[in-house]
Amino acid sequence: MVRRMKLLLLLDASDALHIDASERTINEITVMMDKKWEVHLTSSRTVRYKKLTCDYTVHKVPLISSLRSILSRILYLSCLVHSGVEIVRRYNAHLVMTKGGHLHLGLVAYLISRLTRRKCIVRVDADAVLEVISFIRMFHKSMLGKKMFLRTAETVLRKIESLLFKRVDWIVTHGPTDYEKIRKLTKKVTFVPLWVDTEKFKPVSKDKVKQLKKELLETEEDVKAILFVGRLHPEKNIETLFYAYKKVVETYRNIILAVVGTGPEGKKCRKLVERLGLTEKVKFLGYIPHEQMPKYYNVADIYVLTSIWEEWSNTIMEAMASGVPVIATNVGGNPYLVKDKETGFLVPSNVPYVLAEKIRYVLDHSNEMEKIIANAYLSMRKFSKQDIGELYKKTIVEVIKDKAPSSSFLVQRKS
Repeated sequence: MVRRMKLLLLLDASDALHIDASERTINEITVMMDKKWEVHLTSSRTVRYKKLTCDYTVHKVPLISSLRSILSRILYLSCLVHSGVEIVRRYNAHLVMTKGGHLHLGLVAYLISRLTRRKCIVRVDADAVLEVISFIRMFHKSMLGKKMFLRTAETVLRKIESLLFKRVDWIVTHGPTDYEKIRKLTKKVTFVPLWVDTEKFKPVSKDKVKQLKKELLETEEDVKAILFVGRLHPEKNIETLFYAYKKVVETYRNIILAVVGTGPEGKKCRKLVERLGLTEKVKFLGYIPHEQMPKYYNVADIYVLTSIWEEWSNTIMEAMASGVPVIATNVGGNPYLVKDKETGFLVPSNVPYVLAEKIRYVLDHSNEMEKIIANAYLSMRKFSKQDIGELYKKTIVEVIKDKAPSSSFLVQRKS
């Protein structure tokens, strides 16, 4: 009889407030874990996940007060160490792993693993140091003027991060540039990209597209639609898209820009659109549940991502799988997904006129786009949930068995 593999997966306190997003991220790791796996999840509240495919148990960790304080976060992490040790010993978990937040949760996972003599994997999904600095800025605005304090804090945190990377048993990251940086510190790292559900995100018939345009955009069937999906946040640099779109509208009147997402820049974006005279040409659709997103990709004639930094974009993958031409900035992990003029188009960031020219090009060359779309669709097959999910399973099992997993998924940047 095959031994059941038991995994303790540490979640952040805030994950309980964003169940849908948290569930998607957990699924990135556990999607192919069958009944031979037993996953234990930590949470600051009693929650239930409806779409996880693995057998799981949620363990509530005490949260002393509101999440809107550093002290509360520190107390939660302290309780998490104690709870984690108890969970590992009670259920005989083989490995401790983080879903994300590698700096704070990674330190907790490392402590739990050493106290229980278990293996530890830290998952890197963002720049945790910058996230901590942003957290300090958000809740302690009086420190905004103390640049020396913030610089010192960042230096210290980078040192801690470096020590953590060298000491944990293994690191997994879905960011190709993160992988390259970590690889310089330690060889104990695997690049496992995100996966895309090609059964969910896929092209539909032209008649269906016309129907969806009328239903979702409340517009005429023959209107061309540009789509943006993402947080309205400075990193997404959506202002560049608005300025480029202004130039496109000068020559293409029968066109609309649909913006899916919310964020701190929402009011600023609406004011800019109004100032540019684009109010009737831009639809702010707000938050759309992920399960409804395939319909929104299918109404798009072009998908545009204008980020000044992007480690590995779910939205690019979903657009490509849905048969939508992609224009993305030539930054971060985008060139690993988008091969310029083969599976999409890359443009420099913060140059609206170049983006405008590329949008016009896509609109004017529909025959050429058919080949681009086909290439992009085929390129997404290697990022199937089956293949990536199995890679996660294999990596975890090999770490438990004290074997060195393969260092990297085979994906290369197009020069």
